[in-house]
This record gives sequence, C-alpha cells and structure tokens, in this order.
Amino acid sequence: MPVRASLDNACATPGGTQGLGISTTPNDQVYFSTEYSDHTNENIASRGYQEGYGPGRADGTGAFHVTWRVPVNAPLGSAVVHYIAAYAGHTVQFTIAAVCP
Repeated sequence: MPVRASLDNACATPGGTQGLGISTTPNDQVYFSTEYSDHTNENIASRGYQEGYGPGRADGTGAFHVTWRVPVNAPLGSAVVHYIAAYAGHTVQFTIAAVCP
C-alpha cells in the first residue's frame, strides 16, 4: 500500500493550528517531526518547542491524524514535516506566515 500524507493547512500562523493526516498500512507505527525555516525542531532545547512532533499509530484502516499548535516563536517561512511510515521517510511542507490567505 502506498503511503500518502496531507496537511490540514497550506499556511499556518505562529500560535495557530496545523494537522497531519497519513494513510498507511493498518496499525502502522508512525513518527513525525516539524523542521522550521531556521532548521530547528524539537531537538533544539533552547527553542522550547512542545508540539509538532511525536510517535503515533495508524488505526485498523491505516489512518492516522494529529493536530498541534504551531509554536508562537516559530520562524516565518517554509516548514517541513518529516514523517516515517511503512518503514520509510517522507516529507510534506507548509508555510508559516504572520497572516495566511
């Protein structure tokens, strides 16, 4: 089964919400991490990111969905969500802007 993913929003604001949906094999373990335009993610302790990453498990139909609040201190620009599903790495992108259309 091919892995597919989509984001809830093409653009999000700092403090706004974003969501990730993944379609994969049933009961698959998944992991995701958001990399911001300054190349930071949850591994940079000084940024204090508390959301936008983590593990999960697809349900019996292969569906996984998670939402998170974009950090208020996230830099504006392109953000890349790296995710692992079906034992392979994938990415999807969105924009962080002060105002979204």
